Amino acid sequence: MPNDSLVGNTHYAAILENIQAHRDTHRRLLGDLRHFELSLSDRLARSSSGIESQIRKLVELSRRFLNASLATSNSEMSAHFLAAVEYFLEEDDTNPDFGDYDGFDDDLEIFKLVAKKHSVLELLEGLVAAA
Repeated sequence: MPNDSLVGNTHYAAILENIQAHRDTHRRLLGDLRHFELSLSDRLARSSSGIESQIRKLVELSRRFLNASLATSNSEMSAHFLAAVEYFLEEDDTNPDFGDYDGFDDDLEIFKLVAKKHSVLELLEGLVAAA
């Protein structure tokens, strides 16, 4: 099969596009996570006390999920990993993050559910209980 045959293979092109979309999303989310970290001290000053530790754990979970999204060849799994990070980075999700003391509980729950769904509870190790 000549190399030029790849260009005309629509199934391969769709797979490649999906992988590229995930890589582009990964890069965007990595930048968003860096921005989130840089603005963290300002955000913490405007929020309830006692949430810094939880936020730092969520940032580390985000890093782990971003790395895992690149490491897997399963596009559905990768998409779930990226979606969990995106959810965390959205301030106005189901439970607004900086509004209440428990504003990040829903974000943590999303990470747990995704890890459980894809049997990768090791991504939670050392940060949160898997249950």
